[in-house]
Amino acid sequence: MRVRIRRVPPSPVLEGVDLRPYSFREGRLYELEPPVATVLLSWGYAERHPRAEAAQLTIQPRTCSKCGSAQTTVMGQSETPPLAHVHCGSCGYISVHPL
Repeated sequence: MRVRIRRVPPSPVLEGVDLRPYSFREGRLYELEPPVATVLLSWGYAERHPRAEAAQLTIQPRTCSKCGSAQTTVMGQSETPPLAHVHCGSCGYISVHPL
């Protein structure tokens, strides 16, 4: 689900959802898993963003910059600056890549 962060949550955990892996910045766009986005929306920390712009920010598959594994998941992305936040399923490393 695509959301724009209105305010950065002050707590690292919100309704049991761990927000520590995310480097949220106010005003930036993120593509998030529905449970994370739903919590942020319900608490007013984010607002839904139209999917039309999401097509312009296509994320290519990434490999981990630490271990080289292809078992990565894009956790979110920002529009300004255009970055993808990538989590490695093998080593747990979180990296930032330009879009």
